[in-house]
Amino acid sequence: MALIYLANLEGKSTPSDVAGKFKTIHFPMGLGIISGVLQTTEHKVRVVDNYVSGITTQDILAEFASAKPDYICLSGFLGNYQYPYIKRASGQIKTACPESILIIGGPMATTIPELLLDYSEINFVVLGEGEETILDLLDALERDRPVSDVPGIAFRDEDGCVRRTAPRLRMKDLSKYPLPDYELFDMASYVEYLKEFDRCWEISTSRGCYARCSYCKLTFGNKITFRQVDHVVAEMSLIKKQFRIDRFNFVDDNFLNSPRQVDEMADGLRQCSDNFQFRFQGRADRINKNLAKTLKDVGCFDISYGLESGSQKIIDDMGKSLDVKKAEENLKSVVDDSGLNVHATFIIGMPLENDETIAETKNYIRRIGLPNFSAGILTPFPDTQIYKHAKDQGLIEDDNIYCDNLGTVYDDVYVNLTQFDNERIRDWRNEINGSKVDHYEF
Repeated sequence: MALIYLANLEGKSTPSDVAGKFKTIHFPMGLGIISGVLQTTEHKVRVVDNYVSGITTQDILAEFASAKPDYICLSGFLGNYQYPYIKRASGQIKTACPESILIIGGPMATTIPELLLDYSEINFVVLGEGEETILDLLDALERDRPVSDVPGIAFRDEDGCVRRTAPRLRMKDLSKYPLPDYELFDMASYVEYLKEFDRCWEISTSRGCYARCSYCKLTFGNKITFRQVDHVVAEMSLIKKQFRIDRFNFVDDNFLNSPRQVDEMADGLRQCSDNFQFRFQGRADRINKNLAKTLKDVGCFDISYGLESGSQKIIDDMGKSLDVKKAEENLKSVVDDSGLNVHATFIIGMPLENDETIAETKNYIRRIGLPNFSAGILTPFPDTQIYKHAKDQGLIEDDNIYCDNLGTVYDDVYVNLTQFDNERIRDWRNEINGSKVDHYEF
């Protein structure tokens, strides 16, 4: 039986002017899922979390040095200087407990596995879905089996070369494992934050998205899989019973991937004895006023759409496969008739962006009558088409340096792909946002 720590470590923004900017608190869903998976094993599991607990990095390192865990599992996303923090923290952890094996999963891990293995003290990187992979990897390590036989990981072999194993097949049953073991986490702090700021509990009903947008790195790829509706509703009921929270944010890449799944979700909520409110993100070509009314009747109060641009030329350049006229027609009917809150986000700074495309976007917003919207500046992420374009143009010379400097995403110009200067891009963003920059979150 091994001792495993799930470590939710907060990476502080290094420049003082952005430290704590737009600070929000999110329960670590990925580590929570892994905590549920590990319930099916005999391993002993603990959690350290300086995101909400107030303990210092030194406190955590002292605990690691004392406990000498066999494995320490980390997670993270690419942004807010999380990458340099993981590099620094992994080195400190290895100094405190050199025999511990460090495993990282999540969006950052899936996006830049080679960089993490080249520049940090991480031992194993889990790519994509982690449930089956973590069990397979732990079993291989505990039984001294070749880790090269474990699908879905990256690691450094005996010769010092970074290797990726065969891709792991996507999970067919997302409801297979127990719900997160919330008793391991400092739930009081998360719950208090949500209630104080009237925010939503984040929950996922599906994985994947069929779209192939040039700026988007999909952690789970284009194959779409779904949780069983009764499993999702049971989790919502559990959260309401345990923590008295009944507002949820479905954080799927696109909640509207499958009309049938949406209908089944509505039926499941309609039949549930609990009453919930929820919001989600979806594509504007998958909504209409009738569907919006159906969802409103079962508790939906808000929908967010990634419209990105009002210019078909820019949309086509993004590879978004969205008809802006159809999206306008759909959203106008939802805004006018559904009674739902509607929010749209836009991305400024694609290679073909100019004054004309910005004017198209501003007119688009006016025609729809969007009550809430916000624009951000394009942030190229590694392993996306737009990132490859930036590298081909010589605008990104070193992946490690670029990721080191990746702070608040969509907030400023990291790479300028347009024919205009950085200030013009900021002006475009500010013109769309008006007098306020609305960083809209639930």
